Amino acid sequence: RSRFSSSPQISPILPICPMRTTYRQMLKYAATGVANTLLTLAVYALLRQCACSMDVANAAGYAAGMVCSFVLNKWWTFRNGHGHVLRQSLLFIAGCGLCWLLQWGAFRLMVGHLPEGIALLAGMAVYTAAGFAYNKIITFAPTSSR
Repeated sequence: RSRFSSSPQISPILPICPMRTTYRQMLKYAATGVANTLLTLAVYALLRQCACSMDVANAAGYAAGMVCSFVLNKWWTFRNGHGHVLRQSLLFIAGCGLCWLLQWGAFRLMVGHLPEGIALLAGMAVYTAAGFAYNKIITFAPTSSR
């Protein structure tokens, strides 16, 4: 199609959604991620100050951010108010668990070679990228794509 066509371009990576929608969702997901990252870091820092282990503080931080993330992503990022909340929340929790395991593995691999805070932030980047893909394609996929 012509680049001046009124029809939206389709993403070669995510053929379900027009590219413009995907970019907008990525920006909203990033904004949600900033809020979740700040919450995760705050919980992590607080628990580390209370002498909790790195692993307990890491898991608790992600758990706190998960609730906020579900709400913001369902109703704001992906605008999926029509979906079944129970089904989506279970898919979201499963995705968070998978993404948490991916980031935890990256975090534990890096913490021996990098400062703890840098390893934590690198793990968060792994979590964020995997989470966007999982939630766009699985948890909050448009109804017509299922």
